[in-house]
Parts: sequence; C-alpha cells; structure tokens
Amino acid sequence: MRELKCPYCGVGYEPSKCTLEVSGFQLRGLDCLRCPECGDEVFTGEQMELVQHRAKEAGVWGTKFGLERTISRSGRRPVIPVPAEYEKLGFAAGTKVRIYAEESKLVLEKSE
Repeated sequence: MRELKCPYCGVGYEPSKCTLEVSGFQLRGLDCLRCPECGDEVFTGEQMELVQHRAKEAGVWGTKFGLERTISRSGRRPVIPVPAEYEKLGFAAGTKVRIYAEESKLVLEKSE
C-alpha cells in the first residue's frame, strides 16, 4: 500500500488511535492515521469497516457521525480541515459550500 500523505501538510500519516463521535456517543481507541504536523485524522477502508462494526455494536450506526476537529489558522482566518472521507459525499477541494450557524452548530451545505 502506498503511503498516504496529508493534503494540508504533505507529511505522511502515522498510525494512531482516534475518537469518533456518533450522535453524541464516542467510539474511543479506534485505529486511524494521523498527520504528525496538523493532527488531521483519516481512516483506511479496512479501519472504516471496523468503525462501522463498533458503531453497529453500540447501536448508533446509521445516525449522524462526525470527527472532532480543531479550528486552526491560515493567515488571519480560522480554518477547519474537512476529512478526506467526505469527498465521497461531494465535499472535494474547490466545491462551493454554504456555511451558517444553527444554535451551537456550524452547518456546511453544498451550494446549488
């Protein structure tokens, strides 16, 4: 398997343990890959299958899920890294999106 590199830093990902939140339920100690520079986390296909299995066991599979991210800076602006897995949902680099606040949440939608 070829080495996966972080799209933000260009640094190779390293094996790590991650926490994934699914509908307020935290799945801890999941195998993942983490960028040692910026902390971006991704899952391989095999790792994602194990995530799905753990989420099904916990009774939270099929509900909304997300990865915890830290807001960082690019120049003077805050940025939030979008996980590479979300490209499959149409959120690839260059996609126009609409961002708005909804109570204590930030919502990201593809623009029409």
